[in-house]
Amino acid sequence: MDHIDNGIRKLDQKSLWFLALPIWGIFMSYYFLLGKNVVFEINDVLDESLFNYVLQGKYLFHPVKVFPEMLTGVPASGMSVSSPIFVPLYHFFPVFTAFMIQFSITALTAFLGMYACVRKLTGSSFMGVIAGTALMWLPWNPIYGLSQIGIPLLLYAFLCLLEIKRVSLKVALPFCMILYYTFGAHLVWIGFAPAIILGFLTAVFLIRKRAGMAPFYWGVGLFGASYVLINKDLFVDFFGGTDFVSHRTESIIDGSGFGTAWGLFWYGDTYAPSLHHYLILPIALLLVIYGLRLTIFRKHCFGDAPAFFEKTKRLYVRALLLFVGNIVIALIYGLCESRWIIDWRNAQTGILKFFQFKRIYWLYLATWYIDGALALMLPAIYHSGFRCRGEDKREQKYEIAGGWPQVCIWGMILMLCLPTAWYIRQNSNWILNKSQYKNHCNVGLVSWKDFYAEDLMKQIKDYIGKPQETYHVASLGISPAVSLEAGFYTIDGYSNSYFLDYKHRFRPIIEKELEKSDYYRTYFDTWGNRCYIVAAEGPGNLGRKNPEFVYRNLELNTSAMKKLGCDYLLSAAEIEGAEQRGFVLQSVFEQEDSFYRIWLYSLKE
Repeated sequence: MDHIDNGIRKLDQKSLWFLALPIWGIFMSYYFLLGKNVVFEINDVLDESLFNYVLQGKYLFHPVKVFPEMLTGVPASGMSVSSPIFVPLYHFFPVFTAFMIQFSITALTAFLGMYACVRKLTGSSFMGVIAGTALMWLPWNPIYGLSQIGIPLLLYAFLCLLEIKRVSLKVALPFCMILYYTFGAHLVWIGFAPAIILGFLTAVFLIRKRAGMAPFYWGVGLFGASYVLINKDLFVDFFGGTDFVSHRTESIIDGSGFGTAWGLFWYGDTYAPSLHHYLILPIALLLVIYGLRLTIFRKHCFGDAPAFFEKTKRLYVRALLLFVGNIVIALIYGLCESRWIIDWRNAQTGILKFFQFKRIYWLYLATWYIDGALALMLPAIYHSGFRCRGEDKREQKYEIAGGWPQVCIWGMILMLCLPTAWYIRQNSNWILNKSQYKNHCNVGLVSWKDFYAEDLMKQIKDYIGKPQETYHVASLGISPAVSLEAGFYTIDGYSNSYFLDYKHRFRPIIEKELEKSDYYRTYFDTWGNRCYIVAAEGPGNLGRKNPEFVYRNLELNTSAMKKLGCDYLLSAAEIEGAEQRGFVLQSVFEQEDSFYRIWLYSLKE
């Protein structure tokens, strides 16, 4: 048994980063096998969020202030991307290829960043592999680049800088990681959180006059300078330099109340799915057990082994601080959702109104799994039986002294990880695509191919037969992203910031439909990022073919549509009495395996 224990212990101390490749290969396998039959979320992925990258990539080498493809001209600043580093992909590759390359890179980054961070903090390669695999398998949003999965890599970079006492070539790799993060994670979405933490730590180190911190300070400076450079337009807007009035000036913010803090702490949130629910109890129990051993039962548990005590204490303090930090994040989220803060924000203007500080909870994808790794390493270290031998710190060595077998230790750790591992698996995008592949794409999931219907949209483009930049289309019951992907110019779409005047000119088109639906009226008037053609009798995007559904009471203002330059309407269903409503049916498009049946209408003269 001793040789098995020694083998496990030695393997745990070796670098196992190369395991990233087979693990990444397993994770990406179904995505590659499915091709365009792959399944991703539509909301905030396949919708116009993807076209932030597409349009930025299209105009990469000849930037413009307004993209003419959407909303008859949307400000480029309203189509900002989370990860500028990936924009060139959309210039040089087709959209699907570029997106899959971005997804592949971010998945590999998730594993390597978490593996390196956890190994640095715990000294365990096994735990790094476990935590890295967990982060890779979480259903994070690839559109956000490194915003959700890049924090461990950034933390690892600064941990390395803390170990370097003077500026030298050793700082090159950590500096590259910092630049990779700042160019890959949006400042407003999550970058502000590490910026605040780094600012606080810098102030503490300066006040304490801690020596050998030059590399760390240079790293913080690089972090801040690169973010200012990347987000210069944002800072110009903040200081009142914007050259247009955004539709957001009329937005009204709503909140869910302070009580949502508990739900976030316990379950996380769908926009940053940390799936940490089954980690909370094991972490809390381990913190209680080893907190007692480090305090009340210190003498009994550690005896005359100060170095062993300090090593365990250091790990415990890190785990405890992260756990408390997770509680603080939940409280901040609840405070931001409280009526007091919501009312205050609605009374403000500009960035003070629209900045969502509650997004600090996006840290959860990193903090919970790093915290879990630290807490689970407490029994691994304590029960390994390592004890310090020798009083001189320069001669500290460790020997086995009645520890548990390594097989038992890691078996226990894996048992504690199992509920979370299964929970992640069952809620991952990987399991959806596995089901899609195993069932030959017949499980009712909407794939890339289904959603964009490229062949069907090409038929429509060929039927119209005019250069696409010479006319505009609108969509009813179909996401405008489908038309955008096919190269059409649209009067509708989704943007975080577009012209307020355009919103006012668009509203008359759907005014009568808004009067029929409190939901749509509130949605458009108080938010309005989705500037869509809506129908009260057919909520949402109809999507899949539904031959039984017909728009029987549709009331759209075609005169207002013409004023915005609209020539055609792509509808997911037939419009009853179309000519009396201002439309002329041109043709109906459908393929045997197409997701949609599309009625193409022109606007009556």
